[in-house]
Amino acid sequence: MVDSSYSTNVDFRVVASAAGTSFTATSLGSGRTYYFWAFAYTAPTTSAPCGNLAYNTTTPLTGQATTNVQIVTSCVTSVTPTNNFNGFSPVDTLRWSAVTALPTVTKYFVYFSKIQALVDANDPSVRTDVGNVLKIQPGTLEYSTTYYWKVRAFNGVDTAVGCDTKMFTTAPPSVPLCYSGTVTPTSGATGVNPASTISWGTAVGAPSPTGYDIYMSTSSTAVQGLQLSAKIISNSPNTSFTPGITTIVLTPNTTYYWVVIPTNYIGGASGCTVSSFTTITPGKTTSTTRGGIWSEAATWASGIVPPVGDTVVIADGATVYASATPNAMRALIIGQASSGVAILRTGSAIDVTGSITIASNGKLLPYNTAGTTGYGINIGGNFTNNGYANLAVSGTILNFNGSQVSGGSSAQVLGGSGVFEGDTTGSGNNTLRGIIRDLRFQTTGSSSIASNISQKLVAYNLTHTGGSLNTNGKLTIDNGPQVYGRSINRKVSSVTITTSGVGYNTTNVPVIVPAASANVWAATTAFTVGTFRVFGNNMYVVTFAGTSGSTGPTLTGTAEITDGTAKLLWIGNTGTLGVPYLSTLTAPAVGLQYYYGNKLFTNIKGTANLTVANILAFAPLMSSAAVGSV
Repeated sequence: MVDSSYSTNVDFRVVASAAGTSFTATSLGSGRTYYFWAFAYTAPTTSAPCGNLAYNTTTPLTGQATTNVQIVTSCVTSVTPTNNFNGFSPVDTLRWSAVTALPTVTKYFVYFSKIQALVDANDPSVRTDVGNVLKIQPGTLEYSTTYYWKVRAFNGVDTAVGCDTKMFTTAPPSVPLCYSGTVTPTSGATGVNPASTISWGTAVGAPSPTGYDIYMSTSSTAVQGLQLSAKIISNSPNTSFTPGITTIVLTPNTTYYWVVIPTNYIGGASGCTVSSFTTITPGKTTSTTRGGIWSEAATWASGIVPPVGDTVVIADGATVYASATPNAMRALIIGQASSGVAILRTGSAIDVTGSITIASNGKLLPYNTAGTTGYGINIGGNFTNNGYANLAVSGTILNFNGSQVSGGSSAQVLGGSGVFEGDTTGSGNNTLRGIIRDLRFQTTGSSSIASNISQKLVAYNLTHTGGSLNTNGKLTIDNGPQVYGRSINRKVSSVTITTSGVGYNTTNVPVIVPAASANVWAATTAFTVGTFRVFGNNMYVVTFAGTSGSTGPTLTGTAEITDGTAKLLWIGNTGTLGVPYLSTLTAPAVGLQYYYGNKLFTNIKGTANLTVANILAFAPLMSSAAVGSV
C-alpha cells in the first residue's frame, strides 16, 4: 500500500496479512489518496531461504481510497485589537472571532510575546491553551510596549496552520476604563426601594482606579454631562453606597439616572454608560389594633413591614415599638381619635420626609423603655401634636430639615392642640410648659411655631441654621426645667401578651399577675383557657382548654406545650411574692413567703425536713390571718 506521493522506485509495504478479505488501515494522513494491492499467497516453503512467500501468480486485486480532510482550513478572521493597533490599554482583553469550518473546533491556542520570532515559530513556551473561549486577559502589560500574538484553532486532531502573527502597542499611563459589568439595581428596574443599596463591581485601568465618582439625578442631561449638580460621591474607594442625607435621598415613584466614573491620579474614565431605575410607588401601611414590634410582619394589617416612603398609621388601640431604626416614612399618623389609645414608642431615630400627626388619642414616646435616653426625630414636614408627645427625655431631638430631604418642605410648622410633657413651674405661666430637649430648625424656608399651639414651649437647646423662624412668643430657651408634678412612668396601665404580634385566640387577653393568684399544677385536672398554673418554679398560662396529663410540665421557651389534652405557654419563673409551696422539700426559712393555690403564706417558724407525702397531706388551707402550722 502506498499513497499518491510514491515513485516508481518506492518499495511496496505490506500493511496487513490475514486469512480474511479485509483490513483496517491506521495512522493515515488526512486528505491523501492511497493505492492498495491484494495478493494471494501460500505458506512459506521449507526449502525457500528466509521463509520467502510463494505468491500466487494470478492477477492481484487493486483499488484506491482518499481519506477525509481533517485539517482546519481557516484561521480566525477578526481580532481585537486589530493588527498594528496603537494605544491598547495594558489591562484590556484580547478577543477573536470563532472558526466555523468543519470539523468543529474544540479549543484555541494563543501565542503571545514581546518577541515576534517566538510567535512566528509557534513556540510552545509562549503558548496558552484557553479552551473553547474567544478571549484572553494576558495580565497587566507594560506601558508603550509592542506585543505579538497569534490564535490557532484546534479540532481534536489537527491545529490550524499558516495563521498570521498580529501586533499591537500598548498605551501610556491613562485614565481607567469604564466599568462594564453588572450594576444593582439593573438598568431600567422598577419598584426599587429608595433605601436599597446601589452597587457595582471593580473597574480596571492602568494605573488601577483609586476611587469612583458617582453622578445621580432625576435629570438624564445632568448625569450625561457629568454636571456638578448631579455629583453625589467623589473618589470613594467603595463599590456601593446606601442613599441617605449624606448622598441623595430618593423620592418614591421617581426615575433616577446614574453613572459610575472610575478615577485614578490621571483622571476619570470617559464615555461610561448611564443606567436608570424607578423607585417604588408609595402606599399606606396601617398597624393592627393590637400593635407589636415594628419590624415584625404580624404587627401590620397587610402582613408587610412598612417599606420606604409609605405613610404609616398607628391604629387606635395599638402600641407599636420600633426597637430598631425603621425605614424612612413619607408621613406618620398616630391614632385616629376614635377609640382606644394609639402609642408609638421608638428605640432609635426615625426619619419622616413629610409630616407627623398625633391624634387626640395618640402618644409619641421617642425614648428607651427605662425612660433615660431619648432619640432623634428628623421631619421634612409639619409636626402637629393634638395628643401627647414626650420630648423631655435627655437626648431627644426634634429636627426640622425639610429642605435637606427629597419630598420635604422648606417651610415647616410646629403646632397642635395637644400636650408636650413638661413642668408647671414656669414663671408667669400657670399652665404646663412643654419641654423639648433639643429643637432644631435646619430648613431654609419660613418656619414657625403656631400661634394657636396649646402650650408654651421651653427648649434646652435651640439650633436655627437657615431661613426664618417665627416663634409667636411661644418658645423660651432654658436648660433648667424638669418634669414636675406629673404622673409619668409611675404605673403600668395594661400589659398584653403576644407571640410576635399575634394575640391569643381568647376573648379576654390574659394579663401577667403575681404568683400568689396562680393555682398549683395538678394531674388529670380540667384546665380553663386564661388561667395560670404553677409547677416547680415555673408559671404557665393555659392557652387551650383540656385535661392535664399525669406528669407536670418542665419545658420553658416560646413554644406551646402539650399537657394531656390541654396546652400551656410558659410565661416565666414565679414572681418575687413567694415560691411554690410544693417546691419546699427542705426546712423553709423563717420570713420567706410561699403560695399554695391562690393564697400567699409567710413562714414564721422553721420546721423539720419535709417529704412530698407530708407536703401533700398537710398543705396550708387556712384563709384568715391566724397562725397555722404544717
